[in-house]
Amino acid sequence: MAVHANMADRLGIMYAGRLAEEAPTAELFARPLHPYTLHLIRSLPRIGDLAAKAALGGSPPNLSAPPPGCRFHPRCPLAMDICRKEVPELAMLSPGHSVACFAASPEVRPAADAAPVVVA
Repeated sequence: MAVHANMADRLGIMYAGRLAEEAPTAELFARPLHPYTLHLIRSLPRIGDLAAKAALGGSPPNLSAPPPGCRFHPRCPLAMDICRKEVPELAMLSPGHSVACFAASPEVRPAADAAPVVVA
């Protein structure tokens, strides 16, 4: 991902065969809207940083029998009931920045005091 960031003006982030987020490269790194994108960025190594990176909990989905709803919901810390039932559409939330995530949508976003879903 870091190599692509130095070569491309725009990046698209895929998860389980679906586009999760697309944006200008600088904006994607500065303001990721999808939880998977945020995890990818946080997992990138940084020079001099010897701290261990947090692994994404759970297992990747079986693509021959994907989970219903959002394919990321079994591993997502922001998953809500709607995520388990419906597939989020790719929606432009700011000029040139699109995301397929109910948690990023102002209409559906979880309350600030909502307890996150813990994925074992």
